[in-house]
Amino acid sequence: MEGHASRTQQTLPVAVQEKHQPKAELLTRTLQSALEQRASDIHIEPADNAYRIRLRIDGVLHPLPDVSPDAGVALTARLKVLGNLDIAEHRLPQDGQFTVELAGNAVSFRIATLACRGGEKVVLRLLQQVNQALDVNTLGMQPSQLVDFAHALQQPQGLVLVTGPTGSGKTVTLYSALQMLNTADINICSVEDPVEIPIAGLNQTQIHSRAGLTFQGVLRALLRQDPDVIMIGEIRDGETAEIAIKAAQTGHLVLSTLHTNSTCETLVRLQQMGVARWMLSSALTLVKPSVWYANFARIVAGSKGSPSIFQTMYGRRRCPTGRHPVVYIATTVFMVARPYLKFCL
Repeated sequence: MEGHASRTQQTLPVAVQEKHQPKAELLTRTLQSALEQRASDIHIEPADNAYRIRLRIDGVLHPLPDVSPDAGVALTARLKVLGNLDIAEHRLPQDGQFTVELAGNAVSFRIATLACRGGEKVVLRLLQQVNQALDVNTLGMQPSQLVDFAHALQQPQGLVLVTGPTGSGKTVTLYSALQMLNTADINICSVEDPVEIPIAGLNQTQIHSRAGLTFQGVLRALLRQDPDVIMIGEIRDGETAEIAIKAAQTGHLVLSTLHTNSTCETLVRLQQMGVARWMLSSALTLVKPSVWYANFARIVAGSKGSPSIFQTMYGRRRCPTGRHPVVYIATTVFMVARPYLKFCL
């Protein structure tokens, strides 16, 4: 974790420039508000005669006060500068990443822009506090689930998938697994879009589609780098899935994510991508679905401990007294034994 934490010692850009007060203060206030309320995303979008700012908290967008068009344009321009984007490009979508210091903490954001009616829409994804520890023991899994998860990570080969909707904690789960495997006697390589959390000891490659550096191309190159563990940021198409499964069948432990809502949907999605059933049954080691649930108003946690299974599955109600930190509850379906996989197929 030394390299992971050392980034906090670097000189980081501030979110605002003093000479642009007071408009530039808006960026710091917005980022700080998102951090304090544990938002996963920040939406900045042009509307009629204003710019609308919203925070996605527990899966729901919550509005902040609108700002003037001039302030919205200035906010967008500053974010593009921080993300090393082309500030003069307003028609094509752009993606980037930046790290700033907020309240003494180094915090990373991913930025994506898109032209729409009235201007450019910007979405920021809060990636991770740079000095936040990555530990599988803090992911909220039950002891039996943690044992299954750790057992899958100790296998010499196979495919481990972390699935779930956007903002469900897939990235943190994946990086925590990599940190657990990160030892001097293992060669870990990753292909990501973008590199969300830099970790010392990992060979992390960021794709660049416009330059011809794609998931498929990098994966083929990684197989010639003598890897023990390969991490793929996301399986997006059939070709990437096929390469990942073939790598998992030839002596590599492959970790990746997939945007599905359940274990069964994961199998269906892979088959829809063109992956043969026999390849799935021979390569797939574990599917770990994950989901963020709203905190149950501290009602259960304050008196009776964990929510009941009925509340977990059907009671996704939100806290009536305010926005509390979410509780991470992993779904209980773990697919580990290969015979069970074959039965499901």
